[in-house]
This record gives sequence, structure tokens and C-alpha cells, in this order.
Amino acid sequence: KLEAALVHVVHELKPLEFVMVLSALARRGGALEVHLAEELSAVMAGALARLPGPEMAVAVHSAARLSLPGLAEGADAPLASLFQTVESGRGKLPEVLMTSKCSTDHLVLLVHGLPKLLLQPPTALWELLAERLQQGPQGQLSRANAVRLCLAAAKSDWTDRLVKQVLAQDAIHAAPLRALTDEALAALVYAMLHPYYFDSALLLELLLHAASDRQVQSQSLGLQLRLGLAGFRLLGQWPLPLAAGTYTSLRALEAATVARPSWSDQLRSRPSAFQSDVQLEAK
Repeated sequence: KLEAALVHVVHELKPLEFVMVLSALARRGGALEVHLAEELSAVMAGALARLPGPEMAVAVHSAARLSLPGLAEGADAPLASLFQTVESGRGKLPEVLMTSKCSTDHLVLLVHGLPKLLLQPPTALWELLAERLQQGPQGQLSRANAVRLCLAAAKSDWTDRLVKQVLAQDAIHAAPLRALTDEALAALVYAMLHPYYFDSALLLELLLHAASDRQVQSQSLGLQLRLGLAGFRLLGQWPLPLAAGTYTSLRALEAATVARPSWSDQLRSRPSAFQSDVQLEAK
């Protein structure tokens, strides 16, 4: 098997070759064999500080997609020590991230990958990204990375008017909603439910699209749409006058997503810092 062969040679790869292999494995998807995951983590720990900015961003994002162990857990873990010292003031962002070769898209991959590894992107990284987004066409994001940015901001409890602008213009309205993958649609609903980014009109637009143009087949999309319906019911404002069929469409979406009420029991709870601060338990 390919994975069995990689275990024995991955430590011999040059840093850029290693990033190429890591990225290919992430794009392939699926769980890694345990020994290969551990070997990849060990090699990445040694190579991380020597990577150019673009490759560092791709490596972190790929590691997050693969759920590589040992990179973020504990203060001495490679990623934790690299980025949390920045937030505490004991270190600076790696200079390789500040060069022109490290594009806005690369920075988005980084801020998207860190929360997936349960690490908070440092404020300095968000500020660098905001500077890039204000550079006009050079800072413009692909739609996929616009979605990643919005999801990362919500997961990290980061508020920024530029993210709100990206959410509406580049993630939702950049092209027809039917062009979004199910994963991207679920991510946008998730981001829209965060207090910093809640917009009842945009949320309703996503829900009505799901009701009329989607077959809800994945667990993540079904669960997120149910949360979206609940959020809109509790917090949203109905546009008046109602478009014909709006209420009927939402009832149909509720019926389509109610079939698996045990979905939430299968998911690992990973509340954000913001959620942990404000959540109340009913006694």
C-alpha cells in the first residue's frame, strides 16, 4: 500500500517535497493509517520553521484536514509554540508570512487551518490578513477561500467589517448558490449563526435555496440547516411582504432534515471560546 511505503520514506523528503505529499494526502481525503499520521506529524514539527510562507500555510491547512496528532496539543507543541507566543507578545509572526509571495489566499488557508486544530489564530495574523483584503484586486479571494475565511472568523470569534463584506459579496452573492458544495453551504449557515455575523435576510436566502434546490443527504448539511432553521425562528425577522411559498418552503426543509434526530449525538462537542463564555446550562 502507498501509505505503508510512505511511512518509511517520508522523513527523507525535502521540506517542499513533504508539503506536496501532505497536500496530496489531504486532497485525497479519508483517515490516515496511525503510524503514517504520527510520522507526518514528526516530520512537520521539524520542517515547519524552515518552510516558506506559502508552503507553511498549505502545510498547516493540510495537517488540519488530516487531523495530524501532536501539532497543537500543549504549549510546547510546534504550532502552539509558534503562534501562541505571538498572541502573548513573546514572539512575532514568521516573516515568511509577510512577504508578497504569501498571498491573501495563503493567509486564509492558515486562519482556516488553525481553528480546525483547536488553535486560535493570533490577532497579528488577522490584522495582516485584513491589510491584504484592503489591497483591492490583489486581495480578492476565490469563492472557496471566501467561505473558508467566514467559517474561520466564526470559529475564532473574530469580528471584522471586511469579513462581513466578504460573506455577502464573495461567499454568497459571487455566483449562483447552486454552485456551492454542500460543505460550503453548511459552513456559510454556521458562520451566519454567529452573533458577529448574523443576518436574517442572508440566512433566509440560504435556507430557501436549500429548500428548493438541494437534496439534503449529508449529515453535516442536514444538521446545520436544522440549526439554521432554529436560529432564524428564534432570532430572525420575517421580510414583509412574504414571497409566495416562503413559509411552505421552510416547512418542507424542516421535514427534510428531521429524519435523523440522533445526528447530534454522534458529533463531538467543540464549543468556541465565545460560546463557552456565554452558554448557560438549564437546570
